Amino acid sequence: MEKAEAFLALYERLDKYLRHNVEQARGLSFSQRLDALVKKHPILRQDVAKLKDYGDLRNAIIHQRDPRGGIIAVPTEEALREFEQIVLAILSPPKLIPRFKSDIHLFFPPDPLVTALQHMREHNYSQVVVQTEGKLSLLTVEGIARWLEEQAQDDIISVRDAHIVDAQKYEQVENVSIMNRNQTVYEAMDTFMLAIEQKRPRIYALLITEHGRLTESPLGIVTPWDLLSIANP
Repeated sequence: MEKAEAFLALYERLDKYLRHNVEQARGLSFSQRLDALVKKHPILRQDVAKLKDYGDLRNAIIHQRDPRGGIIAVPTEEALREFEQIVLAILSPPKLIPRFKSDIHLFFPPDPLVTALQHMREHNYSQVVVQTEGKLSLLTVEGIARWLEEQAQDDIISVRDAHIVDAQKYEQVENVSIMNRNQTVYEAMDTFMLAIEQKRPRIYALLITEHGRLTESPLGIVTPWDLLSIANP
């Protein structure tokens, strides 16, 4: 009986969250609200099938009784723990820090371009963080490729003599976004998705700072691939 009550309490918390975070939730079933939430937060896709099964379990607990009126469907201890973990992950999603906390190597415009290329190769990165006049930005492999293409047209490629500032000129405007340490993985996902939906320039990464300012020291970095690895572990 205690397990059933604990399960129903978790279900009600999740259902309340769905009703407040899914558009037109009142006219949708629990299953439909879950599907709507996944469209907004694809990172939840892995858990939707299980949550729908737990929705069926909730209905069995509420509506199916034995001849004496007792509950006939009671979750196991394992099922209750799993359901609790999923619900709490949705209600209190992991924050960007400490999830993506990392030591960020800062480069500067006068640095040799080859040092950035070596760092990318050694760590399998597709971008590095550059600090220009106290403001953070990205230097990406795409920007470097555009610089190389321009040099090739003039037949004057000399990577050894190039500086980061030379390739920086070929970066797209607003190729990076900034978030503060207390924002969540869902908000990070929304930032990438919104840029696509609004057909804005591609965001290659999110930089995380204490208060979400590009003039602060970076605490971590998030790429779309990082979020994809969470959605598909």
